[in-house]
Amino acid sequence: MLDKFKNKAVAVISSRHVAGPDLKDALLIRDWAETRDVGTVISPWIGSLDSPRQVLQLYSDAISAVQPNHLGSHVAIKLSALGYDYGLFEELLGIARSKKVKLQIDSLEHESAAKTHALIEKASATYRNIGCTLPSRWLRSASDAERAAELRIHARVVKGQWHDPTSPKIDPRANFLTIVSKLAKRGADVSIGTHDYPLADKALEILAESDARFELAQFFSLPLNGFDLSRKYKCPYLIYIAYRSPYMPYNWHFFLSRPSMMAWLIRDFTIPRPRPWNSHGREPFGYVPLNIAKDVHIKS
Repeated sequence: MLDKFKNKAVAVISSRHVAGPDLKDALLIRDWAETRDVGTVISPWIGSLDSPRQVLQLYSDAISAVQPNHLGSHVAIKLSALGYDYGLFEELLGIARSKKVKLQIDSLEHESAAKTHALIEKASATYRNIGCTLPSRWLRSASDAERAAELRIHARVVKGQWHDPTSPKIDPRANFLTIVSKLAKRGADVSIGTHDYPLADKALEILAESDARFELAQFFSLPLNGFDLSRKYKCPYLIYIAYRSPYMPYNWHFFLSRPSMMAWLIRDFTIPRPRPWNSHGREPFGYVPLNIAKDVHIKS
């Protein structure tokens, strides 16, 4: 009975963190965001039955649907879904190159990091408009940040869901700022990916005092609390839009140590959260019209 309830709870909660089963569901939110000068990161979340070749088609469709513009429009992928097949990845890079779309490579568990970064580095030799994801729960992310700066590729800094088995007691907030500081000193291209408001504020402050190019990106279904930060630091604000296979963007193991996540879990299971793109003009908390071209300084 307990397992049945848990499975139902997971299904209900996870379904609220995808735009819907199809690309058109993500594009509905993308179109809403663009009318509010908000950029997007679109990501097809892959099911366990999808073959690498099917995944390539899903990723290709997402890339083809993106219209690069001054707001920022990226497609996020997972190399594991391609079976770490560089031939398939290379095909995808060719499509992204022809469309001038940035490919953001998401992180998975710590054990996959070496393989993922090796393929990213190989790809960067022919296409620089790609990005790696650096979880601050991992000790290796500080050195990965240095390498990303050397390769001149985009770096997205997140706390991440999985612990580093080699350094289980690492402080993710302190390491987050260490990683950001390294990227700032190198004048890198950086995305801050967190809903931890004080942490995002401090990270953006560090970047604003450097020559780095930076943005703030938050997951679309979690509280969008970054509007005023994007105005404060005059940086682009993006939302990460997942669609297709339901999944929870947070880890069960963090609930006891992160009260805000426990609150999100309770809200997800008990209170349907209004989605502004389906709410007859209702805007998310903190939203104020922002003219990117006029009010946001994008360093080149």
